[in-house]
Amino acid sequence: MNKKIIAIFVVIFMIGCLSSYRFGIHLSHKAFGDDLLEVQAMLSFNHLQSYEEISVCLEKGLSIEAKGKTNHAVISERELLAGFLSSIKSTRLNEYISIRTNESLESLKGYKYERGSRWTVPSCK
Repeated sequence: MNKKIIAIFVVIFMIGCLSSYRFGIHLSHKAFGDDLLEVQAMLSFNHLQSYEEISVCLEKGLSIEAKGKTNHAVISERELLAGFLSSIKSTRLNEYISIRTNESLESLKGYKYERGSRWTVPSCK
């Protein structure tokens, strides 16, 4: 009788362990998805602010400053993309980019811009 009770407790314990393990995986995947959406929303907000600043410059007739802000944004995005392409090995990403540009993936991966020690973004105020 004692062996049967021990066996039942072991089976219940194992089922409990496996269930909690699966539940933990489920929760971590959900949290990861939420974090990813959160980061995308932050990036969207930052881009929105940049576009609004450029728009304000253009409305004020400050085209040189708007061009400077636009150049800064383009250079920053290219540098960020170069970092991603160098660190992420994804055929799907490579296909996505190669369909949409005439530039080679290698030139995008190796993008470097010499800004010097500092580079300030022009103000429209």
